[in-house]
Amino acid sequence: MLCATVAALLFAILSLAGCGKQQEALTLEVLSQETEAETTQSSLPDVTEASVLVVHICGAVVSPGVYEVESDARLDEGIRLAGGFTDQADQTVWNLAQKLVDGEMYYIPTITETACGDFTEKSSDFSGEETDERLISINSASKAELMTLPGIGEAKATAIIAYREEHGSFTSIEQIMEVDGIKQSVYEKIKSYITVS
Repeated sequence: MLCATVAALLFAILSLAGCGKQQEALTLEVLSQETEAETTQSSLPDVTEASVLVVHICGAVVSPGVYEVESDARLDEGIRLAGGFTDQADQTVWNLAQKLVDGEMYYIPTITETACGDFTEKSSDFSGEETDERLISINSASKAELMTLPGIGEAKATAIIAYREEHGSFTSIEQIMEVDGIKQSVYEKIKSYITVS
């Protein structure tokens, strides 16, 4: 009888010890899963980050060029980044509240250009549509067309035309750096948009 009691007591003690180990193993497994979940979550990209658009604002603005804006930016903001309108700008042609589109060029015409019918907002000649297919020939482009190039204002456009009238047609796009006021930095901005054909 004594042996049976001792045996039952030992069995109970061993059972309790086994439960403790199982509980400890279960706790470690849960902690391991929580740590793994936190690690996975911290490695995920932050989806709240605003994406960036790159747009080309040119024409009758103070500082034509390529600008980075937030994904929900409006044309008005792009024009402000480009220094605002010049005195000659026609501010009525574009809807300034429209959202900017990544990779697009927004040409701000002068009052004279719109009065002569040289510009419409949807015109592919100025809006930046089909930019990859529509390169500007530095041998035949008008002053207005040359001014659609980044970094080319009225003075530089006039200088390009004067150069080709004096020296003849450009034989390579690199030759445009021989024009007064157009150096390597300007050339880097425009080389993807120009041709000699």
